[in-house]
Amino acid sequence: MEKKFDILYFLRIAGVLLIICALSAALLATVNYFTADRIKANNEARMKESIVRIFGDSIEIEKVESDSFESPIKDVYKVFSADKTMLGYAVNAVPTGFKGDIEMMVGVTYAGKCKSVEIISMSETPGVGTKVGESDFLDQYHNKSGELVLKDNIQPVAGATISSRAVNLAVNESLKAVEVVRNEA
Repeated sequence: MEKKFDILYFLRIAGVLLIICALSAALLATVNYFTADRIKANNEARMKESIVRIFGDSIEIEKVESDSFESPIKDVYKVFSADKTMLGYAVNAVPTGFKGDIEMMVGVTYAGKCKSVEIISMSETPGVGTKVGESDFLDQYHNKSGELVLKDNIQPVAGATISSRAVNLAVNESLKAVEVVRNEA
């Protein structure tokens, strides 16, 4: 007899937990439904801001459609001045660092040289891995082309080897992606 009450007790608790989980899932789905467009717009604005920091104001951006981009390349954009002069390319790359993804924008000149690298977001270790987002490290890429090798023509951040490799991989793949786009044109 006592076992029957135990089973009912557990079934009641399980039922309450099921209802709580279902309501939580419904609430999260509703919030996601109403905020998805705003999140997308904010992400697009962050991308445009990073491209503006690289190429300056009064620019126009055209997304390049291609199936030939591989990880960590997410998107490639052609960047034009207001008078339609080709300035270069902006490559959105998302390599995996030590603690997670490092979202970045790599500016590449029309001649195929790295113009600038901007870190959009990352979740690296504060004070160590986050140093790959500082100008001391990123400025090394300015005006470079070809295969960039850590400890050869790029000095990695001490203590942040994995994060340095991730950024370096993304810059190298960005330069290759731009070369592919230029050859397809």
